[in-house]
Amino acid sequence: MTQNLQQTINWARTFIQYNPLTAGLGLEPASSVASMIRNSLLNPPLTWLFNRGEVTFSTVVGTQDYTLATISDMTFIEKISLSDDSGNIWEIKDVYNNAPLAVSSFQQRPSAVSVMSSSIISNVLNYKLRFLGVPDQIYAVTLT
Repeated sequence: MTQNLQQTINWARTFIQYNPLTAGLGLEPASSVASMIRNSLLNPPLTWLFNRGEVTFSTVVGTQDYTLATISDMTFIEKISLSDDSGNIWEIKDVYNNAPLAVSSFQQRPSAVSVMSSSIISNVLNYKLRFLGVPDQIYAVTLT
């Protein structure tokens, strides 16, 4: 059963002798408190099945940075894996959502990934990812 904010306010008031939880417009401050609680439960580092998604793209040999505009609701990278043409799959253990990686010229199978930036261009959210180690071959990348 889905609870709306007004039902939650009515339930909570029974524990505080029916004192008002709102004053003014927009159900404030109950609305802001509910938003803070929701955001603290749904944002990193907590993960849930219902707010997880996957995106797949391919690397280009010799290209370290990738801009993705196909993700409309990404908050952070939880896991990332690479697979090659032979069917080998590797998990990248080092995922940096809040720290940058330096530019590199050494070609190898990537060992780390970083979210370098995010921006809105023409109402589309773009993410710039950087791999540590410039891809030495074409890999299918799966972001979770």
